Amino acid sequence: MDSYASILDMTFIQAKPTNRGFALVTVLLFCSIILMMVLALFQSVRSELFISQTYSDQTSALYLAETGIWAAVAQLEVDPSWTAGFTEKTAPGLPGTYSVTFNTRGAPFRADQSVNNYDGTADANYRGSNFVPSGCASLIVTANVRGYQRQIEALVRVGGGLYPADAPLLTSGRIDLRGSVNIDGRKAQSDPTRVDADVHSNKAETDPDIVVWDGNGTAVIDGKVSVVAGNADAIDLKSAVPVNGEATGSASKNIPDVAILSKIQANRTAPAAAINSSGTTVLSPPSATQDDLYHSGNLNIQGDLVLEGVNLYVEGELHVNGSVTGSGSIFVSKDTTLQGDARIASATPETIALFSEGNVRLSGFDGTEYMDSLALTDSSLASDWAQLSDSIRDYQLYLSEPGIGISPANQSKLNSLAQEIGGADGMLSAVTVPGRQYNATQRLIDRLAGQPNSTAKARMTEKFEDLNSLFFSYGNGSAIETQALQQLAGGRIVRGGFDAAIDNFNVLGSLQGKVKSLMKGYVDTIDYDHLGAAFFQGVIFTHGSVYTDAEVTVQGAIVAFDNGSQQPTDIDGETVNPGDLVLQPLTRISYVEEFFKPKDASGGPGAAGVQLLLWMGR
Repeated sequence: MDSYASILDMTFIQAKPTNRGFALVTVLLFCSIILMMVLALFQSVRSELFISQTYSDQTSALYLAETGIWAAVAQLEVDPSWTAGFTEKTAPGLPGTYSVTFNTRGAPFRADQSVNNYDGTADANYRGSNFVPSGCASLIVTANVRGYQRQIEALVRVGGGLYPADAPLLTSGRIDLRGSVNIDGRKAQSDPTRVDADVHSNKAETDPDIVVWDGNGTAVIDGKVSVVAGNADAIDLKSAVPVNGEATGSASKNIPDVAILSKIQANRTAPAAAINSSGTTVLSPPSATQDDLYHSGNLNIQGDLVLEGVNLYVEGELHVNGSVTGSGSIFVSKDTTLQGDARIASATPETIALFSEGNVRLSGFDGTEYMDSLALTDSSLASDWAQLSDSIRDYQLYLSEPGIGISPANQSKLNSLAQEIGGADGMLSAVTVPGRQYNATQRLIDRLAGQPNSTAKARMTEKFEDLNSLFFSYGNGSAIETQALQQLAGGRIVRGGFDAAIDNFNVLGSLQGKVKSLMKGYVDTIDYDHLGAAFFQGVIFTHGSVYTDAEVTVQGAIVAFDNGSQQPTDIDGETVNPGDLVLQPLTRISYVEEFFKPKDASGGPGAAGVQLLLWMGR
């Protein structure tokens, strides 16, 4: 037994060291496993951090590139000819930098170069020819964030309106206002909300009388009059007081140039414009893919010119002995003379952009003087002539109540006033003022019929016919009324439009505000003191001078930029220099903001004058 116990004791003593070694090995084994797990976890976390940082940099680069697009858009809104670009520009709250580089020399092109074809002379980029439409810019932004690069390409329409004008009168020369003149501004044709109507000259010389008014009649300037020249006598407006005051020593305003001659030369191969020898000339796009027309030599049109969405390029002088209406652009390599339009153009949304390398002369007609002279010997004509002005003034008054609605009492007044102006083919309402007659416009047309033929007679007859057509009260439910309502919904006043609007106003629903604004915007453009005014609707841009005759109204803006290509000219015995604006008595300039901004707000935040057409990531 003792021997057996001794053997057990010896076995136990020898086994203890062996168990302790096994435990150590086990611990070391587990430590190795834990170490590998920690290393794997560390590597995984490190990879996730790297992936997360990479994703963050990628996202930041994308946002940065998008920021670069909108920064470029903002620059193009201020200056459609902008090609300065950006070099490693930063953005608040984002790491990294972005760059925009423009190619202004032509081929060869790099894939990171932007191209601005605002004037139609640079249609190629890295993709090839004809990839940058006229009036557009191909923008390529390169963003870099901690070694990661991202590029975005966008095609934008530069200057969403006719021209980037922010004032009705903008020039590099003198501005000479004569007689009664009215310079005002509104938001849109269908929105008479007031906007500033500024008058500005970039002329910086110390010459006196850069912006002047002769003190005859009444001058209304609903904005600021400013000049770059610092001398106090640079502005002389006599007793006229601009709504926003005067300012000498002002900053120079940007006047984007238009390469008129280059655009004409680039379109010499366009189809020839078919011009009528007399009467109205209507120019339409020659095909579904072509809207350019060309005319070689001086162009004289004896009658009206209507553009139906075309660009007309005239390599010579342009003389139109009539109106220019519709939608489109006209580029003229020499001087331009327009007779004007006796109708109230704002009844339609169309606009014309006239770009003349030479001088522009707008020859209106003194219809008010003509009518006043006839009234001296014709008491019936005098009465109708005075009543027409009063009825139009009252129509403006009763349409001006606050809000989008028209009260029943004012609807009744407006219905009667429309019949005083244009008559009716059904039951007549009571006149608004005892002694007034119905259909003053037709009565005046009849009185003029017996007068000797003259330009003033023809123009005033056309004016009265236009007013008669728009204000005449046609039968309820008639085809004319139905068509007028359809056109009102589309933002246009046509024959019978005013009566149709009032007769159906209570059932227009959500269109009430739009229709009322359209009517008010229209009647507010009728200058009842000068019903003989000739109209031009759109923008007039010239490298020469602009000279208006009596009773001319421009709805839009006039811009004159002396680029050195023109010489002084003699107009009726006085010398007019390039860049000068001379506005004769009874001229009215009404700035319409919507003409110079895109109607589609897709240009993005802060990009009112530029529209985004195409966006591509790389």
